[in-house]
Amino acid sequence: MAYEMKDDTGSLFREKDKKSDKSPDYTGKVKINGKELRIAGWIKQTKGGDTYLSLAVSEPRTNGGGGGGGGYNAGPSNDDIPF
Repeated sequence: MAYEMKDDTGSLFREKDKKSDKSPDYTGKVKINGKELRIAGWIKQTKGGDTYLSLAVSEPRTNGGGGGGGGYNAGPSNDDIPF
């Protein structure tokens, strides 16, 4: 039996082959209101030196790009995301 993600849950996986410095450090899937979406995370640091994970949720990529992201295509980087 295949794994089925439950609503309001998700998983992030470390990106092994970042395309640029702006590419996410982690990618994966999240299921919200029955819809599977792509989630991406960037390791950031505050001015005070604390480390945190900045997240963005978007539609899944379907352009046939590379692997990673828990079954989602990595595709080009999200350079238009401001964080």
